[in-house]
Amino acid sequence: MNDCLSDAVVYSGKNGDPIRGAMQQAVCNFLGGMIATRNGVLACDLSGTNLDSPTAIVAESLGSKLLFDSVRAVWDQAERAPVRHAGLQRRLAAISTVYLVSNQIPLLDLANPIPSARSSLGRFVAMSSLRRAEARVPRLSVVDFSDPNDLLTYRLLPGALGLGAVELVNVAVSNDDTYVGVIERPDNAHCGYAWNRDVIGLIANGYRANAPIPTAPPLKSGQCL
Repeated sequence: MNDCLSDAVVYSGKNGDPIRGAMQQAVCNFLGGMIATRNGVLACDLSGTNLDSPTAIVAESLGSKLLFDSVRAVWDQAERAPVRHAGLQRRLAAISTVYLVSNQIPLLDLANPIPSARSSLGRFVAMSSLRRAEARVPRLSVVDFSDPNDLLTYRLLPGALGLGAVELVNVAVSNDDTYVGVIERPDNAHCGYAWNRDVIGLIANGYRANAPIPTAPPLKSGQCL
């Protein structure tokens, strides 16, 4: 309980405000901008970044919910400044792939209902798709890694993505040795993606049909993603 659930409980309540604020700053920095106030409006300033630079996202466990909630908050701030909002639309359209490791979005969205019953991931897909056709970039790919013995992960269904130009790929993996070929330790199943050579290989190199699954080099003791 203390290792795996307390952070989610803290984030879902009032005590999660410092986490949300720090994450919004981190998202703005990741996009190449900085939080700034102009004409009394606080928003992510992307004026100094390459709006069309290809980008990918890797989020793990609770981090996926933190990420998409923060992108939505940055989006809402930018809506009050039309120039910044247009730049943010273009910047989000340049995100090519989202890798979700131990995805918990269907569970965690229950703590923070989204208007029109759209998930935080669905909102992200919609936002990143607005300028995608205009920018002539490929549709967004969402790759979801799940271990069947990971009790805190969810396989994504197309309905969670909402409407938008998106491709969904669910990847089933095994993060630990199995007993009788079926059961793993659930803690290792949840935390083991970071040292799963197939997961890291697919994130780093992608998947090509009819080709061997890429694997990362062997890890040293204690080393992780």
